[in-house]
Amino acid sequence: MPLSACFFLSLAIVSFWSVTADAGEWRLEKSLSGSLIYTDNARLTDAEKRDDLIFNVRPGLRLRGKGRRVDLDLAYSPSINLHTDTRQRNDINHFLDFSSVLDLYQDRYFLDVRANASIVNIVRDLPSSDLALANNNTTQSYRYTIRPNFRHRLKSYGILSGALGYSETRFTESRSSDVATSSVNLRFDETRWINRIDGYVDYNYRNLMREDRSDSFSSVFTTGLVYHINTFWGVTATLGYENGNFEVSDGQTPEGVRWNIGGIWTPSSRVRASASAGHRFFGADYALDVEYRHRRSVVAASYRTSFQTAGGSTLFQGSNFSSLDAFGNPVETPISNQGGRVNGTTPSLSSEVFREDRFDLSWVLRGRRHSLTTRVYYQRREYGESLRDETDTGVSGNLTHNLSARSSLFGRATWDILDERDRNREFVRYSLEIGFSRQLGPKTTTRFSVTRRAGDYTDDTPDYTEHRISASISHRF
Repeated sequence: MPLSACFFLSLAIVSFWSVTADAGEWRLEKSLSGSLIYTDNARLTDAEKRDDLIFNVRPGLRLRGKGRRVDLDLAYSPSINLHTDTRQRNDINHFLDFSSVLDLYQDRYFLDVRANASIVNIVRDLPSSDLALANNNTTQSYRYTIRPNFRHRLKSYGILSGALGYSETRFTESRSSDVATSSVNLRFDETRWINRIDGYVDYNYRNLMREDRSDSFSSVFTTGLVYHINTFWGVTATLGYENGNFEVSDGQTPEGVRWNIGGIWTPSSRVRASASAGHRFFGADYALDVEYRHRRSVVAASYRTSFQTAGGSTLFQGSNFSSLDAFGNPVETPISNQGGRVNGTTPSLSSEVFREDRFDLSWVLRGRRHSLTTRVYYQRREYGESLRDETDTGVSGNLTHNLSARSSLFGRATWDILDERDRNREFVRYSLEIGFSRQLGPKTTTRFSVTRRAGDYTDDTPDYTEHRISASISHRF
C-alpha cells in the first residue's frame, strides 16, 4: 500500500481514538456484497471479441464518530474480482473515503483531514470496463489532503479565517502523473461596511508540484461586495488581481486585473439565482447558478470557468460515496452500491493544467413510488502546453419505480460524445441498463440487470458493443 494510504489510515486511527476518548458517539456499519457478471465482450473491442464470467466480492466497513471535538467518517471497501476466462485480469481494487474534522482549540482552530482511494480511467477516449472492474485503461488512485485552519470573529467587524493546505494524488499506473498541491487562503468576510452593503477580502495562493513538469503557481487577490436592494434583489461586484506561471490556451499566462458585476435574485425560499459577467486575463468571464426547489423536485443549472488538472477533476467526478442526495437526505448505503459516481465526463489523466468551461443542467423528481434524475452537461477543455482542444457533451437519466415496499424496477441511460477539435476525431458512446431489485429482509437486497453498451470512433480505434447480465446480493450486518 502506498505511503500516502498508510498515512491517512494512521490519521483515521488517531481520530477514532480521539472520538472514543472524548466520550463521543460512534457507529460501525458492516456490509458484504457479491456479484456474478457475464459479458460477451470482456476486452471491449469488436476486433477480438471474447466473453467472460466474473465473480466480484466486496466487503465494506463504515465508521462514523462524533465527539465534542472530533467528527469522523471512514468508509472502506475492497473489491475482489475473479475472471474465469481472462484470469490474468484477476485483481483487488480499493475504494475508500475518509474525512475528519478536529477542533484543536475553542471552536477557533481546526484540522481537516480527507482521503480518497478509487479506480479511475487513464485515457478518456479509450474504452474501459466499469471502474469497479479494472482493466488496462484504469489505475488505482490515492489522494489525501491535510488542512489546518482557523476561524475567528472580530467582534462586530466580521470573521477572519485562514487555512494552510497540502494534498497529494498518486496513481499505481506509470502512465499517470502524480501531483502534489500546497495552498494558502486568507479571508475576511461577513462584515457590513455600510447599511445594506456586505463585503469581503480574499487571498488564495496555490502551488502545483508535478513529477513530469516544472512547478506551477497561481496567486489571486479579490475584494467584493454585495448590495442588498431589498429582500429579493442584490447586486454583486468583485475586483482583484491574479498572477501565475502556468500556460493556458494560446500561450497565455494568468496575470492581470480581474473583475465582474452581477446580481442575486431570491424571490422565495425555493428559488435562488445569481449571474455575473466580467473580465479576466483570457477575456470575458461569465458565471451562472440557478436552483428551484419544490417539495418533490429540484431543478438546477450552472455555468462557470475554472483551471485545474485532470487528477483533481477525475477524483472529484469519481467520488465513491455520495453522502447526500439532491433533497439533502443522507445516503445510507455507500458501500454496497456505487453511490454518487459520475462516469464519462472527466479528461484523460495528466498533470497538465487546462481551462474548463462547464455547463450543467439537472432535474431530480421524487414521487411516492418513483424517482427520476436527469442531467445534461457540456464541457470544453483547452490545454496550454499540448494545445489540445476538446468538447464533451452528454445526457444521462436514472429512473426507479417501486412496485411494492420491497421490490422496484430501475433503468439507467447515458450518452456522450467527445470531440477532439485539434485532432479532427470524435468518440461517441452510450449505455442502457434495465433491472429489478428486491429487498429480502431489512438488511439484505438482491439485484438483477441487463446492460448494453457501445462505443464508436471516427479513427482507426476499434469500435465495440457489449451485452452484460449481472446478478448481485448485498447484506448489511
